[in-house]
Amino acid sequence: MLTDIVFKHLLLGPDSTELLTSLLTSVLRPASPIHSVAAHDSELPGAVEAVVEFADGRTVNVQLQSERRPGMRERALYHWSRLYNAQLTRDVARVQPKPCICIFLLDYSESPSTQFHSKFLVLEVHDYDVLCDQLEIHTVELPKLPAPGSPESLLEGKLVDWGRFFRAVDDQELEELAMGDPVFQTAKDALDRISADPRVRQEARALDQGRGALWTELREARREGQAEGMAEGTTQARRAMLVMLLEQRFGPLQGRATDRIGQADAEHLSVWLDRLLTAESLEEVLGAD
Repeated sequence: MLTDIVFKHLLLGPDSTELLTSLLTSVLRPASPIHSVAAHDSELPGAVEAVVEFADGRTVNVQLQSERRPGMRERALYHWSRLYNAQLTRDVARVQPKPCICIFLLDYSESPSTQFHSKFLVLEVHDYDVLCDQLEIHTVELPKLPAPGSPESLLEGKLVDWGRFFRAVDDQELEELAMGDPVFQTAKDALDRISADPRVRQEARALDQGRGALWTELREARREGQAEGMAEGTTQARRAMLVMLLEQRFGPLQGRATDRIGQADAEHLSVWLDRLLTAESLEEVLGAD
């Protein structure tokens, strides 16, 4: 049941405020209730994520990763830095930026621990003093759903129910959740509507086809790199990563941009990858050099 497109339409649509608020509350466990959220689509074309702004100014990026991809932790930092930098760009006079939070729902096991819900901060290594409250990254690893009645299940509370909802394999499991909590009845009704919508199925097919092409290119780059030696393999890996990130951020590449990336050496590729972290356009990344 859990796919990127289902996640997008279930939690990030215009009528999904109640469901999104429930999920965010179960992950963040705020000291006071979340009274309102304002979600808008990602600025990255093809990405299935939302940026949520709370009334107190905090910004949250919430997204689903339905399959394992290289560099998840590095990409988590990239998404956080993009949020934080956007604050500074919008209001250069702001004295104190608001905290930025990233939430990743993972349909695979990322860490070696058995932890279902992990929260990452920047800490001092000896006494665990928190550097600041500006960075907070959460991962929810759905395959590690705790057993009912276990200490972790009791601690995580409703987040476990959301995990059960996302991992449900039949209507009976969904019905059990719906009977126990009205929010899951709302979620189930929304899921039924989404499943019956032909436009959603078409969107899912298009996304799968695009991802298939991307992974084919990455595998080919890896194969060519292994055949041509370590140095060239590193260049191919950088080239493939740059193409993937640029297309996520700015849409499909074409013409001159494709040619330049295909002919670039390792040094240019590294410079462009660095620029990508803060650039607002494709031209700003590639420049004129």
